[in-house]
Amino acid sequence: AAPGGVWAAGRITDWQGQPSGFVARLIKGNNPSPVIETGVPMTAIHHRLATGWAGKAYYYDGSTWVHAPSIGTHLGTRTVYGTWGATLPEQQVYYLAGEEGTVARCTTDDDGASFACADTPGIAGTALMAGVVGTTEAGQEGRSWALRFNGIEHLYSSPDGQTAYSAAPPEGCVDEGTSGACAVLPGRLLDIWAASAHEVWAVGEQGIVLRFDGAGWVRVAVPTIDTPPQSAYTFRAVFADDEVVVLAGDRNFSNQFHDMILLFYNRTLDRWYPPRLVTAVPYSDPTRTAFRFYDAGGVDTTDLHLVGSIWSTSGAEQRALFLIR
Repeated sequence: AAPGGVWAAGRITDWQGQPSGFVARLIKGNNPSPVIETGVPMTAIHHRLATGWAGKAYYYDGSTWVHAPSIGTHLGTRTVYGTWGATLPEQQVYYLAGEEGTVARCTTDDDGASFACADTPGIAGTALMAGVVGTTEAGQEGRSWALRFNGIEHLYSSPDGQTAYSAAPPEGCVDEGTSGACAVLPGRLLDIWAASAHEVWAVGEQGIVLRFDGAGWVRVAVPTIDTPPQSAYTFRAVFADDEVVVLAGDRNFSNQFHDMILLFYNRTLDRWYPPRLVTAVPYSDPTRTAFRFYDAGGVDTTDLHLVGSIWSTSGAEQRALFLIR
């Protein structure tokens, strides 16, 4: 999101079950327009760069989305699941996290005509990286974080996106042993967002909410969650600005309903608000998994956008869901 333009990227499946992708501009009160078809599903978007399957990337040059083949040349067949970007004084920088346990750092100094990419080392094994987020400080690259997705829920951090990533505390978080915020997490981490280099949030399955406060990572128990318990929630998206943190996801309400919910936390007041129900369907409904949030973003929390999917009973199909605050 940016003043004057908010874009979403995703996947379309046709009536024969064949997947393709799109990038679309979100217009408050209207259908998304224009819709640019990308050929393959797109899995992440941030700061004018959309990425997807098999290294496919599109860059917004200010008037249209153009294919960025130099990113695909570097990534090869790797799919990107997390993208974060920022504008620096002489270039734009992007972190791309995805398959094979790597975070690629790509830069452009000619407004997307070409990109120079290199993998930042430090992530062990062939982990599937679900997300990445960074910060900027005085026009320079600040600390960045990347999270794993495949059963070992390490949180990695790099001081500048170029130095090797590390899961060492306090900025990192290791899913090992029996102590520490990431130890023996009950589910997968699904999303991460940084309001600053000292305020980072990560969320996931089984009600996982983690917070980095500059001194280390801690698990967060949301006091306004009572029935059902926090473990019944899957948080798929988190967004934070200077004051407000937004969590979006779904929950199993005592095997009775599948609910899409939002949670808000005010940092200044240190106050959690009760879950806000967006929609609910019977838990026995076989289409319930179509009702999901997948991402949240915006200029700030007064200009917030949520994207997801919902089931259309009239068309008997899953459709895109866009909520704009």
